Amino acid sequence: MNFFYRKWWIVVAINVVVAGAVVGVCYSLGPESKPVALLTGIARQFPWVTHLSGKSQMGVFGEIYYMMTLPVVPASALAFYRSMIHSADGGYSEWASDTFKPAQRVAAVPLGLIVVAFAIAASFGMEGQNVRYLRIGDSMLAMSTQGWMPFCAVGSAIGFGVALIRKFFLD
Repeated sequence: MNFFYRKWWIVVAINVVVAGAVVGVCYSLGPESKPVALLTGIARQFPWVTHLSGKSQMGVFGEIYYMMTLPVVPASALAFYRSMIHSADGGYSEWASDTFKPAQRVAAVPLGLIVVAFAIAASFGMEGQNVRYLRIGDSMLAMSTQGWMPFCAVGSAIGFGVALIRKFFLD
C-alpha cells in the first residue's frame, strides 16, 4: 500500500480515537465543567458544527464531537483519491493506467462532478440524527464510535469523484 494514502487513513483513525476520547472525558466531567464550556465555545464559532449536531440528543457533547471529526472528511478524501490513482510503487494504479475509450473518459468528468456534488449535498443533510442503521443521534457510545462514518463516507465519495475527473486527464 502506498505510504501517502496509508498515512491519511492513519490520520482518520487517530482523529476518530482522539475525538471519541475527548468526548468521553467531557461526558464524564459533565456539561457544566470548564473544559466542556471551552470546547463548546470553540465549536459554536463554526455555524456548520451547530448544524451538524442540530438533531442530536447529545447536546453540547455532539457539538464537540462533530467539531473534532470534521478533519475526517478531507483526510478520507485524500486517502481514497490516492488509493484510486496511485499504486504502492508510486506510479499510477492499474485502474488509473487502464486505457478507457474516449467516451468513457469524457463520461468520467460529469460522473465525477455528480459524485462530488452528491457527497457535498449529503453533508448538508447530516444533522446528528440516526443515519440509516447507525443509531448515532441518541447514544453517547454509538456517537463516539460510529459518528465518524458519515464523515468518512462523504470524504471517500469526494475522493472517488475527484479520481474520476482525474482519470479524464490520464493517458
